[in-house]
Amino acid sequence: MKKRVLLITVRSDVGGGPKHVDDLLTYASTKDFDFFVASPESEPFGPKFREKAKGFFPLPHRKFSLLRFLKLISYLEKNDIHIVHSHGRGAGIYSRLLSLFGIRIIHTFHGIHQPKTFSDKFKGFAERVLGQLTDCFLFVSNSERDQAKRLGILNKGTNRVIPNGIALDAEVDSYRALPPSTFKNIGIVSRFDPHKNVLRGIALFSKLVSENPELHLNIAGDGEQKDQALALVKELRMSDKVTFHGFVDSPLEFLRQQDVYLSTSLGEGLPYTVLESMKVNTIPLISNVSGHIDILPPKYLFDLENDEDFIHKFNSLKNSKDHDFRVILEKNYNVLKQIQKITEVY
Repeated sequence: MKKRVLLITVRSDVGGGPKHVDDLLTYASTKDFDFFVASPESEPFGPKFREKAKGFFPLPHRKFSLLRFLKLISYLEKNDIHIVHSHGRGAGIYSRLLSLFGIRIIHTFHGIHQPKTFSDKFKGFAERVLGQLTDCFLFVSNSERDQAKRLGILNKGTNRVIPNGIALDAEVDSYRALPPSTFKNIGIVSRFDPHKNVLRGIALFSKLVSENPELHLNIAGDGEQKDQALALVKELRMSDKVTFHGFVDSPLEFLRQQDVYLSTSLGEGLPYTVLESMKVNTIPLISNVSGHIDILPPKYLFDLENDEDFIHKFNSLKNSKDHDFRVILEKNYNVLKQIQKITEVY
């Protein structure tokens, strides 16, 4: 008899949670599972969820609705669903409250951040309470689980680390053996918000341009700090050196056009964009924070507060041809292994 699983996310835009849900729908065995999805209907993932899932239940974007929650209880009963897997903080509110009605709850965080404001501290308190209503925590990296322990979020139930994975094609780009003179395009793929820290990425890029006038920064994404980013580029007189691409239909193809992928995030679960840059042999230069430290060794990681360290790491990578991205991905981040491990939990 097939197990019936409801996947919940309160986002269907670009992000780790929606991608995780889409991978489950794409790669999990349809012989063993019927998947239902509760999510917003917006693109790009909403239409994909509706097409691939056994059933679809619409939710508002990043907002809790009591009316939708009450209807969701009825939806679970009608479809004989007894396992719910939530993705992200907002989805976790829905799922953990459903546990009060005899539903088994699995929760994946997709990033746990150190609280900085009163609002953050309140959300942390709520997570500790909701943790008591969770049957199994799934973490996408060891550093994410360590963060949960430090913040007292884990209960005494089951928890497992199952890293994110990506599809590995039979044929991928061979490593581009780039001499220093051909390092031209640096790419960022990110939301424009304080945690993703894109403004810091622009400031760091400005440190490179004086000694590397051939460099160009390409930024894909949008968000609340977009106007600040535009203003900063103008202030630094780099309008001819920075291009804002907005949301891109294919982040993978965007990354393929870059020589370096830059992330200045303050912390991650385990970011897909780093894995995707490795897949197309675009060299990651990423902040030394949770999620990043799980993927790559120190030569790819820089101290966010240290300009000299950033410049040193950039120059070292520019002169290096020793990158084992394919080996790392096949060993640790194959989506088929990821999905197998998750369905074993179900």
